[in-house]
Amino acid sequence: MLLVIFILSIVLSKKRFRNYANPLILFVFLWTMIFYLDNLRLYDLKVVDDETISIITIGIISFVIGAFLASFLDKYRFSIKEETENFSYIFRYRTLYVLALICIVYFLGEGVRSLILILRGVSLNSIRIAVQGSNDSNFIKNIMSNFIIWPISYMLESVAVVDYFLGKKDKLLFSLNIVIIFLRVFADAGRTPLMDFALYMLLGMVYISDEKKVNIWDKVKKYKYLLLGGILLVIATISRSSTTVWRQLYFYFGMSPVLFDYWKGQVDMNSLMTYGYTSLNGVFFPIIYVIKNIFNLDYPSLFKASYDMIARTVSDWVLIINQGKTTANAYVSLFWYFYTDAREYGIVVGSMVYGFIMRRVYAKSIINKNIKILSIYFLLFQGLFFSFIRFPFSKAYYVLAFVYMLFIIKKRKC
Repeated sequence: MLLVIFILSIVLSKKRFRNYANPLILFVFLWTMIFYLDNLRLYDLKVVDDETISIITIGIISFVIGAFLASFLDKYRFSIKEETENFSYIFRYRTLYVLALICIVYFLGEGVRSLILILRGVSLNSIRIAVQGSNDSNFIKNIMSNFIIWPISYMLESVAVVDYFLGKKDKLLFSLNIVIIFLRVFADAGRTPLMDFALYMLLGMVYISDEKKVNIWDKVKKYKYLLLGGILLVIATISRSSTTVWRQLYFYFGMSPVLFDYWKGQVDMNSLMTYGYTSLNGVFFPIIYVIKNIFNLDYPSLFKASYDMIARTVSDWVLIINQGKTTANAYVSLFWYFYTDAREYGIVVGSMVYGFIMRRVYAKSIINKNIKILSIYFLLFQGLFFSFIRFPFSKAYYVLAFVYMLFIIKKRKC
């Protein structure tokens, strides 16, 4: 059924929107692949309950309905018109330089220490396990990390690539972003920065004007960074893996239904229904955190229950195969967050709203094509691509990245 929906999502999309940047096409393709891999049951992967599969399918269909509703409104009610106003958007480059240098200083210590360990023969996988097992209780460092450094570094990834394709192609900004990416990779042995970079570079190709695409050398210049990111990602994957790469990649994209099934059971067992606190934890957490510390209050009980359950999906490692000791964490998918909020109703409403917003912003990015809307959409697209892991707006750094983005983009009269 998902394959049919995927084909229809391509056929029914306007030619202008028929590309891999279209959130509807990406989302349905992603979950078609996930369901296919899950059904293969390779490496003794656990069988998922039929009810869980049905719930996820309802979420996918709801996302599709939301996206098509946005497309329908574009045409019949809220037509998107080309911008004719005499202004444009530009980045505040000096501010971006300062923010990038702050991130570099922050990541430099851990990055250098990890690099020394790697040169001594320690694998990235061992470093990653050590980082995930650490529990830093330093209040100032946690504030700095969650409210400043991580949001800024995520924001810079999107902004630097948008500037590379449609801005003034500032070499210093792009270079600083590359340095931050490498430091982050070495600091916690995570592959996400490299994947984000490759994803953004690939996404940027959609927005290059036809005139620039005529010259084959322009394509080579654009793809060389994507190719470099891909090679580095493969190296990072191999160096972290203690098993075969294909087995790891299979679990990476195929285990999400298994983890959703397990944590759905935990939510049901605890009779937890959070009414938006879970999926929008990234919005609520900074606000509640500040109020709590200013007035010395306790966290609201429902918010704390939601926060603790989210934390458990990351800290608790769950068996994903029938026999053996292969475990995984975190990959509960966006649907688990919606389910925890309001069960099936949460999945239907949450998925539909998410699909509507993604398609709406995408249409604006294709038609209006300015650095502000593109920076926003690139970050939204990143969250959608990794939605088989979590709902992106459950993370405070992701939400705050959009807030910081508003301060580094200014409107200028032409």
